[in-house]
Amino acid sequence: MRDQLSLDIIKQPTDVLSWGTWGELMITFAVEGEMPESRLVSMLDRVRDASPKRVIAASLGRYKMTSVQRKQTREAYGELDRIATITDDPITRGIITAFGWLGMNIKSFPWTNLREACDYIAPSGATGQAVFDSFSHIRELHMAIVEKSNPNNKSKI
Repeated sequence: MRDQLSLDIIKQPTDVLSWGTWGELMITFAVEGEMPESRLVSMLDRVRDASPKRVIAASLGRYKMTSVQRKQTREAYGELDRIATITDDPITRGIITAFGWLGMNIKSFPWTNLREACDYIAPSGATGQAVFDSFSHIRELHMAIVEKSNPNNKSKI
């Protein structure tokens, strides 16, 4: 399964965003911090180029996006069949709710319901368990880099 993932793991320990694609599914993972413009643009370009049908987007803590970045994200994600987000941050959940009001097919899950989110987002021909395994792989790689570069980072699961 992991060999089928096309990964774009963080380039520098200060980056807050990683992602990978697996067929029609894109998996994104972010930790607390400022969202670098160049990193977000790279990820949104991948959404446009790879044309995933579904995205599972998870965050630990609150990553900060400008209103322009939120608009760019909404526009890039607007045509997706289904989006699942995993976060415990109330402000992030509020933004996700607003995206839903603007017509996106998006559903938010708390971290305690990660497996339910994976079942919800699994593309045809894949299982929730396979999505969970791929997601866990990206999360482990990202967190290993974050923890090594910043042992005081509070972004933990």
